Amino acid sequence: MNIDQIDYFLDLATTRSINQSAARLYITPQGVSKSLAQLEKEIGFALFVRTNKGLELTEEGARFAEYAAEFWQSYCDFEAKVDKLGRAPEADEKKTITLVAAPLFSVSAIMGRAVANFHELSADTVLDIVEVGAFDMPDYARSLTDEQLKTTVFLSSVPDYRPDLLAWDERFRVVDMGEFPMRACVSLSNHLARRKSITREELCRESLACYNEPVVQDVLHHMLDEFGAPKITSKTSGVNQAALLPEVVFITAGLSPKPAKEGVAHIPIRDAVNIHLVAIACESEETARVIDAFSRAIG
Repeated sequence: MNIDQIDYFLDLATTRSINQSAARLYITPQGVSKSLAQLEKEIGFALFVRTNKGLELTEEGARFAEYAAEFWQSYCDFEAKVDKLGRAPEADEKKTITLVAAPLFSVSAIMGRAVANFHELSADTVLDIVEVGAFDMPDYARSLTDEQLKTTVFLSSVPDYRPDLLAWDERFRVVDMGEFPMRACVSLSNHLARRKSITREELCRESLACYNEPVVQDVLHHMLDEFGAPKITSKTSGVNQAALLPEVVFITAGLSPKPAKEGVAHIPIRDAVNIHLVAIACESEETARVIDAFSRAIG
């Protein structure tokens, strides 16, 4: 068992996708699969099973993930301490705040504006951005030490039917920074382009696409499953490619203030699920400045 195997496994436990982890780790999917197979052979039990929704941790795999996360944090702390050995302390050394951001934050215009806002307020602080899925964020928080939590801000995307994702303990301040309804985006040549709104039942009759992110996909099924299984023909790495696929209806979270793309119509969905953009952090002056920067970027 080696460090790379643990690194690849923990990323797989977050993405539940070999292709997505390969892209994040800058290796081939075959490399990820080979590493997983070698690790499972060495420890003597399966860590994942394949399902229609991707990889799912086995019972043993879930426990192994807890142990691996604890080990990985200890290893990172060890590396950081070793790196400081023999170095004279710098009087002007900058503080670091870790942003643990859900993918919907990462691909939206909000992230860039918020980071710019923050640096205007705190030029002496560095932001270290880590991408973690909203559904995996509570477990990720539990893997951090109390000291690390003091300089960490979690930026999550929470559907309004999942209040359990806001059930953090009393150490944390939870700030709802705004809500955004799911909406449909189509090419101007699509037969729905002139519609003022669309129902969820109507969407079930269309070929759909969405951003390849667990929260968006979960929301899509939550909205549409009562009318039959939605026909999801494409899961994209970008939020909106409607202009490129005129026969497909893209379902997005509508995070913006972002200028509408040329050649694309945005159609409200009746009784749509809202996604809340939420900041979660322990109370401190540094984390309060981060939350303020994101609140101003959204507002």
